[in-house]
Amino acid sequence: LTISIDSSENKDSRYLIGIAEDITNKKAALDALKISEERYASTLDAVNDGIWDWDVAGGQIFFSNHYYNMLGYNQDELVHDQLSVFNIMHPEDLGPVKKKIAEAVKTAGGFDIDLRMMTKAGQWKWVSSR
Repeated sequence: LTISIDSSENKDSRYLIGIAEDITNKKAALDALKISEERYASTLDAVNDGIWDWDVAGGQIFFSNHYYNMLGYNQDELVHDQLSVFNIMHPEDLGPVKKKIAEAVKTAGGFDIDLRMMTKAGQWKWVSSR
């Protein structure tokens, strides 16, 4: 940051007032968050499972790289929302899956279901989702 003061314009300007804030804790928290995110990314890359994380309220879904890979999609080919997942789900599995998901959301519990997903190549692949 460079500040230049021209004292010829106003000879009475002899004071500069500023505000300082101690951001040591904020910086430490940001550094810790960065390390945590790097570990999380490494873990996602290391596991051989496709991982998804659904923000139920917002409808957005995160898919790990392996999730895309196991179905043959690129990240820009599968929209990050529930509708995109339902669109590639086998029609016979859609009802039972929606029922299990609604029950899990209502009870804040888990679920375990086997279902078929359409790969990019147009083939059905069985997936166990929990």
